[in-house]
Amino acid sequence: MAKKTRLPDDFEVTQHMIELAKAKGWPDPRTEVEAFKDYHLAHGSLMLDWQACFRTWLRNAQRFGRGAGKLPNTDGMAMSYKPTFHDLKPLSDDQIRENQRRINQIITGLAARKGIR
Repeated sequence: MAKKTRLPDDFEVTQHMIELAKAKGWPDPRTEVEAFKDYHLAHGSLMLDWQACFRTWLRNAQRFGRGAGKLPNTDGMAMSYKPTFHDLKPLSDDQIRENQRRINQIITGLAARKGIR
């Protein structure tokens, strides 16, 4: 009988896994592998088949809307795109001033409720 093991130190995304993800419409394994490793290392997970576990991770990422985007399908369709922190645009000076004004209103309102001036 096979024995469960911890995640191997040399666990990597294979070309086969990338091709499978494309064909299945799963998230790009290269964007999911670090979260997968961190999760299982932090939890001390033991598995019989780490490749099968990673395929399940990718299916769940697709099912629950996680993942940094999907690879193009084998028919060449464009990636579905999910914005990330790096896609945020800087605020204009007017937007910053308006946000500061709103924050000050909130702080003033909270202080008034607590009787602080």
